[in-house]
Amino acid sequence: MSDEICYLTLTELSHQIKNRKITCQSVTETILGRIDHLNPLINCYNNVFHEYAIEKAKQLDSEIRNSQWRGKLHGIPIAIKDIFDFHNHHASAGSLLQRAKSNQVATVVAKLESAGAVILGTLNMDELAAGGTGDNVHLGRCNNPWKLEHITGGSSGGSAAAVASGLAFASIGSDAGGSIRIPAAFCGITGLKPTYGLVSRYGAMARTWSMDCIGPLTRCVEDAHSVMVAIQGLDPFDATSVDCNLIASADNNHCMVGVVNLDPIYQLNERDENFLLARNLLEKSGLLIQDVTLPDLDLYTRMQQVIVKSEGAAMHRKALLNNESAMSFAVRSVISGGLEIDAVDYIKALSIRSSVLNHLTEKIMSNIDILMLPVSIPTAPEFKPPETMQSAEIDSDFSTMATMTRFANYLGLPAISIPTGISVNGLPTALQLVGKPYEESKLLAIAAQYEALRGPFINPVLGT
Repeated sequence: MSDEICYLTLTELSHQIKNRKITCQSVTETILGRIDHLNPLINCYNNVFHEYAIEKAKQLDSEIRNSQWRGKLHGIPIAIKDIFDFHNHHASAGSLLQRAKSNQVATVVAKLESAGAVILGTLNMDELAAGGTGDNVHLGRCNNPWKLEHITGGSSGGSAAAVASGLAFASIGSDAGGSIRIPAAFCGITGLKPTYGLVSRYGAMARTWSMDCIGPLTRCVEDAHSVMVAIQGLDPFDATSVDCNLIASADNNHCMVGVVNLDPIYQLNERDENFLLARNLLEKSGLLIQDVTLPDLDLYTRMQQVIVKSEGAAMHRKALLNNESAMSFAVRSVISGGLEIDAVDYIKALSIRSSVLNHLTEKIMSNIDILMLPVSIPTAPEFKPPETMQSAEIDSDFSTMATMTRFANYLGLPAISIPTGISVNGLPTALQLVGKPYEESKLLAIAAQYEALRGPFINPVLGT
């Protein structure tokens, strides 16, 4: 079977499987072969479940022969970030730090399997989800499929690279400050961070329990919607989960899109012309466009950092204080600052979230349905080895990339990254849409409308 099938969308593949034009087993074997061939180049997988995936695919083929169809994910090969416990796999979060053994299966993975997905393996990531480059000192660097010397972004770098390079039809990542959206943007795919609580975090190793969100990375918006339908909803094992389902959205042409003015934080230049083109496309399509500002963006970002650093330091306090060699210098640089944050500041950051969110939605977004802004810096930068950098520089670089994403995590808002094109340096560019809580359907509808206007997106030429 040709490798071309590995670049089908999940939706296209699902149609072929349902109509018996292709078998679950043949697709799974093809993509496993592609992983064996290309993963040494990309380094996006750290565990591949060959035998398990093939046996699962055979079972799903048998179900189809017996007219048992589980839905759109039936037989679809999907990979997961290595933060999820899965049958006999003990998630490591890309770390050598010891953690208690667990026999649990993460709820999101259990839901994927129930929907018929074939779990291919676990994906490389920044150590302890505390990084933004896709580099892991223990597992090696995950390389950007578009240009190998450039970063994937993080911490869900492997999740983005696997989908972008045709090594999974979808993947699952986590996002505490941009860790789904930034890798998706840098690797030229779609990445959705849902509203906080819409997807259960049970069985997933935490980066920050107050802001972590689990979400899909896919080739198109429709695929992201399909995965979300499978993984969303209330979970008795996760007290923060909510009973909410995606519903059809209203007429998009009556939606107001607020384009966020971020100058001088983010100066549009010739490399960002795809963002301006995207705005023009949406406006010409009939959507209402309005320029807006986020005067409290710096406050949102500071409060997000107080929470994520405090909770990260609390989770890994013993390793930080004991200066454990199992924790890399880069990760220590990112999370150690949390040890110096006063408990009063942490409690304040948590306690004002509701009032800050209400102010945003009722004042700034009173007549705006969706915010539109860039995801990060225009394109993926070249990789810089952390051993050549100072601790403050590592933290600063990470913060610069996440300037426009962290506020959505602090406020629990849904946000999606969508490719806009290719820059003059041959790397993908992207835009970000941010919605109000639990309005994923409206967010996805606008994203799909833009995607249709943009047209097909090319795939990377691997190894160039």
